[in-house]
Amino acid sequence: MEEIGNILREAREARGTTLAVANERLKIQEKYLVAMEGGRFDELPTPVHARGYLKNYAKFLDLDPQPLLDSFQNGMQNGGRRARKNEEGIVPPRDGNPFFNPVNMQLNPSQNQNTGDSMLRIIIIVALLAAILLVASRFFFDGRESTVGGIGTTISEILSGDTAPSAEEIDTEGILESAEVTSPDSIIETSRNVLDEEVLPTAVPVQELPTDLEIINATVETIERVFLIISVDGEIVLQDNVASGETLDFTAQRQFDLSMGNAYAVVLSINGIEYGRMGQPRETRDITLQVNQ
Repeated sequence: MEEIGNILREAREARGTTLAVANERLKIQEKYLVAMEGGRFDELPTPVHARGYLKNYAKFLDLDPQPLLDSFQNGMQNGGRRARKNEEGIVPPRDGNPFFNPVNMQLNPSQNQNTGDSMLRIIIIVALLAAILLVASRFFFDGRESTVGGIGTTISEILSGDTAPSAEEIDTEGILESAEVTSPDSIIETSRNVLDEEVLPTAVPVQELPTDLEIINATVETIERVFLIISVDGEIVLQDNVASGETLDFTAQRQFDLSMGNAYAVVLSINGIEYGRMGQPRETRDITLQVNQ
């Protein structure tokens, strides 16, 4: 990653360009430019942002972005830490001896002395589970009384058919008379079934976006959590849920595409001019901006 940063910094210095000028042209925060030139791509918001910023910065410096992107991808793939092994080639557990680790037991014969203790623990657990199931079965199937027809009868007696109640013993008329029929008019309105219209977002006027563009510097601000798909010059740089309060900057030389799951939650600025929210509450919207040829 440091090699990528050195290439970017040397190219900028060779052009005689300052970070402030790059920030003004690309609309990429200066702290992110400094991080890229230092090879600290982990300080950028996401790997997707890192790829997009790196590509735009390389084009701005008249560099071929593809070798830099390939080097960045290789660095990301090789950046994971490998698990440390002991002298016998076994990955040790994180917190002392495991409760039961049959894999390491097979690979490391020296641990077989703990096999008896592990099996004893398993037997104890199985015995406890069997006791719980036995108590539960006695509770549900022994001694529970049914109230069919008002007769005290256990479930086991009803299943056996020894004390099944007759039709005369079941007071069906009393049951029907005691039942209350609830009409829709008798439902009492509460805060749970009354829709509070005041809490719903109100519609907003949506401005028309510019069409006469020589370059596209887009700033996307999220008012609420929203799903976004963003493409810059035909390449997808973001496809994810974005949290509320985020500010994302993009620079396109040819075309900028923005798809929103909730346009009401997105405020868009083009070349420093804010155009407000991009739609109504819960409205999905796709936007395409193109540079004049």
